[in-house]
Amino acid sequence: MVTIVDKKIKDKLSIVIVILNGAETLLRLLNSIEKQSHKFIEVILVDGGSSDATVNMFNSYKFNTATPIFIDNSRELNIVESYRLGYSASNGEYVMTIGHDDYFYDNNWVQYCVNFLNINKNYSLVWGRSMSVDHNGVAYVITPRFDEIIVDGRDSLLQTFVTGRIPTDVNSIIRTQVFDLCFPNKKDDDCYLFTPHLYFYKAFYMNNLVYKYSPQIATCSIDVKQSGQNRLKSRQTRFKSRESKCLKRFNRWIKGYVIHNLFFNKKLYREFSIKKLVILLLADLSYKYTVYRAIRLISRKIKKITKKFF
Repeated sequence: MVTIVDKKIKDKLSIVIVILNGAETLLRLLNSIEKQSHKFIEVILVDGGSSDATVNMFNSYKFNTATPIFIDNSRELNIVESYRLGYSASNGEYVMTIGHDDYFYDNNWVQYCVNFLNINKNYSLVWGRSMSVDHNGVAYVITPRFDEIIVDGRDSLLQTFVTGRIPTDVNSIIRTQVFDLCFPNKKDDDCYLFTPHLYFYKAFYMNNLVYKYSPQIATCSIDVKQSGQNRLKSRQTRFKSRESKCLKRFNRWIKGYVIHNLFFNKKLYREFSIKKLVILLLADLSYKYTVYRAIRLISRKIKKITKKFF
């Protein structure tokens, strides 16, 4: 367990936004930050040389409670270096990274997380649900995910092992020392330049840290694809192959780590149960198809098999 040393300003949250030409959605994010009931916030904008109104919008925005910090990143550093640049300017006891096309749904989310982390020193971060919306703020149908069974702490490694999904979301509020410890620092693997969240999650477990999950909706994420916005399409296509390779490598590490600790060191054995395994499988099933669609899918496959052999 990491010993948390208070070197930052107590209760202050530093929100790091790495951005490039995000004027279309930035205003909504800034407004949602200003609406937070927790008023001890600083907003750090790391701009990669925007050619639209992003910089003017941020510099002219009237912050009533939050403290703005602008960083010129026109050298276009990679994503890891950009977030590190923003973190180096932070003054808060807690740090959060958020995309310019996301915004807070719950006005009390920051206050809830800060209060929890202040009371529970053994927890390193808090995260909640994110709701997908279009550019008008209209929510898409939320697929049931059995969120109430998502477990806290080291136990969630089994969930990743079973479902193949990383539990923590982008709305995580993290102790600054933990962010510094787990977020990638250097280019020791090209994968982490595109998938720093995988590095963070791996380091989080390797350092035996614990998180808190809250099933409440914390943020809204604007779905670029479903909203008909294709400005990120070329970038996503370019990095898709590399990200896929990184994810496969990460999943191999998860499987090896879980199996080793389950059957050799037995770190996870006491927490493992058949009941939990069944619940996690149901959660994954419902996430991908919903139970109804899954039953129909299984039914069709059974019919195909019976036709083939009988």
